[in-house]
Amino acid sequence: MKKFQESFFSLLMNPNQKNELSDLLIPAGKLRADEVMWVYYNDYHIRLQSVLNEHFVSVWKILGDDLFFEVGKKYIQTHPSPFYDLGLYGEKFSVYLRDQEVSEEFPFLPELADIEYHFQDFFHAAVPEAIAPELLTQIQTNSDLGLKLSPLLRPYQSSHPLLEIWDLPNHDSKNLNEIEWLDNHFVLYKNKSEKIKTHLLRPAQLALLELLKTHPFLKAMELGTEHFSAGEENLVSELFQFLNTEGLIIGLKSY
Repeated sequence: MKKFQESFFSLLMNPNQKNELSDLLIPAGKLRADEVMWVYYNDYHIRLQSVLNEHFVSVWKILGDDLFFEVGKKYIQTHPSPFYDLGLYGEKFSVYLRDQEVSEEFPFLPELADIEYHFQDFFHAAVPEAIAPELLTQIQTNSDLGLKLSPLLRPYQSSHPLLEIWDLPNHDSKNLNEIEWLDNHFVLYKNKSEKIKTHLLRPAQLALLELLKTHPFLKAMELGTEHFSAGEENLVSELFQFLNTEGLIIGLKSY
């Protein structure tokens, strides 16, 4: 069965080639056997392009129909879907855009595509349960313990106004030239109420957040204080208040 699937998929991506299945194709109606494969080819590519259309609405708006469909066609040819559920397609689209000519004109496209894909990914994901508040006291005395943060929390630190660009499809009369070009530092997340949100953070808060993901708590706090200027101590408590309120701390982990 696996060999059959591989051969069929090979033909599906390039109907002009010949393999062991080519002679087994049966004509359908007025279509020759080789033309039947082109019907499958067109249906498959149209479906994948429609998924890209659904997932990357803002990228589509920036590029326009012709250029977006051209980029999509090339992506589909080089990145066939690894998923049985085609609705998950587009996982590597942001990485693909990094090396494309369109990203020279619009350097924010890879980041924008990353936000759009993870929004879709978060939409279908189950929200993990937040940790019981009383358990958090353990990290104050155990230097080997760290915070386990929700996987539905993704930080962005960009020199582009990603949030405003992402919002462009909601404003038909607005274009890139009307956006104030400011840095964006924020997180995209899905909270305990199953709502997908964004939350603006300061660069120092984002730096501390990254340390909390990869270090024991006490070590992260030690390293993280270097990013905060004098008088910014309140930003630390604001970060933890945000994480707690939104249910984004889901456990403790040992290092």
